[in-house]
Amino acid sequence: MNKKMLITFLCFSAISPMMAQDIKGKIVDEKDQPLAFANVVLLNRQDSAFVKGVVSGEDGHFTIDSPCNDGIIKVT
Repeated sequence: MNKKMLITFLCFSAISPMMAQDIKGKIVDEKDQPLAFANVVLLNRQDSAFVKGVVSGEDGHFTIDSPCNDGIIKVT
């Protein structure tokens, strides 16, 4: 691998984690109590295609790491 290709590869590998974002939140019920183990799904806004999904913790918190910055969050 020549020097130019190696530098290009290193630049892309350094940039790609910066493009991802963390979507964080807390699911609560109508009484403001944490909703444990809820399904949290990130969908593509254009076609509602599944991007990524997680389950909230016992305290209702969730984190989705995804490069998608124009999505829809669906909780069930």
